[in-house]
Amino acid sequence: MSYESKIKQIIKDTQSKVPDKRHKTLDSLNQLKDNEEIGLDFGIFEDIIKAASFHFESTNEEWDDPSFQLIDFVSDYQTPEVSDAIARYYQGFSREAKIRALYYLCSFEEENNLSAIMDIFEKNLPSKNAVIVTEPLYDHPRWIQRIVEKFYIYLSDETYKYQFYDLLLYCYENELIQNFHPDYVYPLLLEDYEKCKEKYKSYHDSYSLKKVYIDWKENYIDLRLEIEYVLMNMAYHYNEKVQEVFDEVLTFKDPILQTRAFISTMEFKGVWDKNLLNDLSKNIESTQLIYYGLHRLRKTHLFLADENKQPYFARSYLFHYLMEYDEYQGVPFEVKIEDHLDIENHYGQPIRYYLASFIGVDEKTYYGWVGAFPLEVKDSIDIWEGTYTELEEFVPSKIEEYKNKFMKKREINKEQLQSEVYYEDTPVFNKGWFATYLVLAAIWSVHFISSISYGLIPVSAITAYVLFVTIRWIIERKSYIKIQGSNLHIQYKSQVKNIELHQIKKVSLRKNGRKRIAEIYDKNNHLLISFPTRVFDYDTFIECVEELTDHLKEPPFLESEKYEQ
Repeated sequence: MSYESKIKQIIKDTQSKVPDKRHKTLDSLNQLKDNEEIGLDFGIFEDIIKAASFHFESTNEEWDDPSFQLIDFVSDYQTPEVSDAIARYYQGFSREAKIRALYYLCSFEEENNLSAIMDIFEKNLPSKNAVIVTEPLYDHPRWIQRIVEKFYIYLSDETYKYQFYDLLLYCYENELIQNFHPDYVYPLLLEDYEKCKEKYKSYHDSYSLKKVYIDWKENYIDLRLEIEYVLMNMAYHYNEKVQEVFDEVLTFKDPILQTRAFISTMEFKGVWDKNLLNDLSKNIESTQLIYYGLHRLRKTHLFLADENKQPYFARSYLFHYLMEYDEYQGVPFEVKIEDHLDIENHYGQPIRYYLASFIGVDEKTYYGWVGAFPLEVKDSIDIWEGTYTELEEFVPSKIEEYKNKFMKKREINKEQLQSEVYYEDTPVFNKGWFATYLVLAAIWSVHFISSISYGLIPVSAITAYVLFVTIRWIIERKSYIKIQGSNLHIQYKSQVKNIELHQIKKVSLRKNGRKRIAEIYDKNNHLLISFPTRVFDYDTFIECVEELTDHLKEPPFLESEKYEQ
């Protein structure tokens, strides 16, 4: 049975009213999705997408969403046919399928995709059938600008209000628009603030971490975010009335909302309450937010001016880590720094880990490690990945035992990391000219036989080209590049080099005729190895090196081929 036939049968079976049959069918679809060799004619895409708009039976279990599964299947194919069909049949998709469709349309730069999004919004916003998720749009600033300019009236629609406030704010912050329709937006901001304030009043008196993240979790977090969007957009319509709003919010008990108002007041009035600044800087919810707000205003020197910043950042990092840690159910109360370890990382850089304790909702005290903080810059608040907890109870008398356990775990992780392969590539026969090569080789074979029959030596441009490509492939086929642990292993022709990533000073590009040559230099500016960028997936290689070295005090200069003119 062909793939098309299998898919047509799957489409039919997804509409079954029998849950077990749907489950088996969706499992078959996922197996096809995992098959990287599957090839489909474009004509089948519309059948799949049209089927996704069918009103399916459902058990409401997570797996039982054929609409989503079908859209997810076609999302592996970046073609205009898929984008166009998604726009045509979008209205009938399930909510999750609509979200997946938007992620798909934003997954590659194509003007046709923006056209599909605009068409979807135009047809489905009035009937409230559209589902807007702003995150995938962030990769396309100009698309967001176009969307806001055309659909800004939905700022007054309760269904889409805060998604459009989010997009409007993005435009303001990225200077895509200025003073946008003030006669429409400004009164709406004041009106929405008053509505939000009335809702907030019921929470104000009893505000606490436990209330916010446990008792009120289903409602308050969303309300807070709505107020944040209103306050941040108000800053771009600043006047005396807006400042009155900021002054009022400064009296709220929510430190996140206070911080938003505090930074704007500092920016526009140039005055601030030092005691409030100190309180917000030490609050585990707002430590990071207040610091980065001060950073934007170039006033970080005011942040905990008379105290060490790092321990407060460590407390805040652990709090936010635990709030996103799936295995931790609850809220970390009374986060305290108990001790620290000063050690070196693999590159010889001095770093610090903090041992912190926290009280859970079960009133037991646990501990975790926060880090790593670099010590090369005094009191740096930068942090590298390494924060973790095993959710073990904290006993003050066992601090040395915790340190020893940490070091043993670190050694095990180090061995594992040094064996991990982060990037590996070998030259492949370029698919772009593989078919051409086969045709030329066939022509050359005929030419060769004909020439020999006449007693001639078959010298021609075709002969030369086929020989050149063949010989080059034979020479380069043993080349490889691999990043394992912190080491770069690379071979090109007779050149073989092994170098630790922190010893690389730069990877630069130079032109050699129509070719671009990558050159890797060490810290002494000695050329280690060079190779044509066509041999390996150069930009993916550069992205991997950047990710593994961006924490270094002096990360290497890395020239990307896609930005090279």
